[in-house]
Amino acid sequence: MGGDGGGGSSEKKMKKAKKERRESTEEDERRAKKRAKKERAAAAAADSEGGDESEEERDRAPVKVDGILSATTFASLELSKPTMRGIEAMGFTTMTEVQAR
Repeated sequence: MGGDGGGGSSEKKMKKAKKERRESTEEDERRAKKRAKKERAAAAAADSEGGDESEEERDRAPVKVDGILSATTFASLELSKPTMRGIEAMGFTTMTEVQAR
């Protein structure tokens, strides 16, 4: 009659611990998915801004340099409209030697 006394409580604790581990794992998976989604969005934004250098850009002719400024204009690049507006708002038209590379 009294054989089940403490055994049931131990089993309940084990089930509760298992449930907590499962919930913790599920929460970790949700966080990882959310983080991956943010990373994909950031990568897509970088791609749309021209983040990766194309073969054409690598094969570009040497830049003519006069002091620190080059003859290459920002307008000659295929930049997004918001980026070009920002560059124009700051008053820049030509790149420095380093920027032109």
